[in-house]
Amino acid sequence: MALAASGAAPPPRGCAVLPHPRPARWRSRGRRRLDRQQVCRSGLGKRLPVRPVDDDAARWDPLAELDRLSHQVRTYLDRWAPGGAFIPLAEVEETDDAYIVEIELPGVKREDVNLELSGSRLTVAGERKERERVGILRRRTRTVGRFHYEVVLPGAIDDGTVEASMSEGVLTVRAPKPARDRPRRIPIS
Repeated sequence: MALAASGAAPPPRGCAVLPHPRPARWRSRGRRRLDRQQVCRSGLGKRLPVRPVDDDAARWDPLAELDRLSHQVRTYLDRWAPGGAFIPLAEVEETDDAYIVEIELPGVKREDVNLELSGSRLTVAGERKERERVGILRRRTRTVGRFHYEVVLPGAIDDGTVEASMSEGVLTVRAPKPARDRPRRIPIS
């Protein structure tokens, strides 16, 4: 038997040994050469390829793959923002007396942010400027350029007492609810 002489295990019962579908000159020289492919027939008559575990599969990092996919999806979705601007990460929280919006803007100065409130629509726009580099930039995952974030708060807000502060790269906007919309405790007599 040719397989026994080469040191490979015989194919499982019900399997046929077929030549590798790619010619030897197409295969990479750094990997182990697969001269034969085992093809098994399942009970439904389908052919399933069976190959030994390759070293590349053992080195595959699923978290790195998810990170790459997340970056690609975010880049694709950022193209849909108005004017080609990117959308910063944000959280909108509702408390008993206010709506709190936190927007991540690391590396952005206060002067580069424009904050507008129209009714219950909050709009934050600005620009994250690229800093000058001395060396060669090998990899970039940080987004630079114009940004735009817009949210409609779910209820009425008191326009006169809206506060905004920026600390450690996070813009925090606190929009209080009107006094009539705030929950109040009613004593029972």
